[in-house]
Amino acid sequence: AISAFIGTTQVGWVIGNRPPVMLTQESALWMTVMSYLAMLGGVAVMGAFIHWMARTYDANPSLARCVAFATYTATPLFIGGLAALYPHMWLGMIVGTAAICYTVYLLYVGLPTFMNIPQDEGFLFSSSVLAVGLVVLVAIMAFTVIVWGLGVGPVYTN
Repeated sequence: AISAFIGTTQVGWVIGNRPPVMLTQESALWMTVMSYLAMLGGVAVMGAFIHWMARTYDANPSLARCVAFATYTATPLFIGGLAALYPHMWLGMIVGTAAICYTVYLLYVGLPTFMNIPQDEGFLFSSSVLAVGLVVLVAIMAFTVIVWGLGVGPVYTN
């Protein structure tokens, strides 16, 4: 989130031959705070879902451990956010795709070990977690649209 603040206020992004487009400091700060809260909320929801779903597979990890696992799994996405220091679409797409791939890899490899369940059950569990993760992502995007509709969207300097 801090990388996005710096990237959108100091570097900006370029569309074609136009000058860089940047956000005002106030707008970028608001979006940084909201992005950070969305990341924390998303990890908490995913941890709670993993905890809730664990009983289906006869596993009994604590809620704190499930949230920690969700955080561990999402770490590549958080690190990939450093690409926002230089906010250009091609860089974001490459880094974002790599971060998503590694996150999914960590989920599918780590969940069976974390839950101490067989690989085939771990595959089903991981697929469920991935599906809920996509639903959480869409919910965050919908919430963003609603908040922007209320007039709290980005304010550009140019």
